[in-house]
Amino acid sequence: MVNNTMTTFAVITRVPKDNTGNYACGEILIEPNADKHIAGSNIIVTPEFDEHLFADAILRRDDTTIDLTKRQMVFCNTPVFYLGEILVIDSNDRTIPDGRKPSKWNVGCKYFNNIEDAIAKSLEVTK
Repeated sequence: MVNNTMTTFAVITRVPKDNTGNYACGEILIEPNADKHIAGSNIIVTPEFDEHLFADAILRRDDTTIDLTKRQMVFCNTPVFYLGEILVIDSNDRTIPDGRKPSKWNVGCKYFNNIEDAIAKSLEVTK
């Protein structure tokens, strides 16, 4: 079977210099018992998702104190795209595999039909 679909690649060519237009809500885990050898930190970006910690974080939204001795989830803003990032794009202008949509955010994006051109553009914008 021949695949007649063309893969589209995209490169993020511009991201805002301020804190607007390219940040989404993310979560981090405060883990008091974390391995202290990782930069001495017990603040972890984790692939685990704990529904109970998430619910507690939502209910605690007026509390601005982060207790580093208590296991808890806190919310943070995290960049959606990075300058020079190379993306694989589907027919709905969404990234594969995570579904981000560059046109939804305040970023510059250039599209290519081959990976070599995308790599060249990525190197150019990150110099």
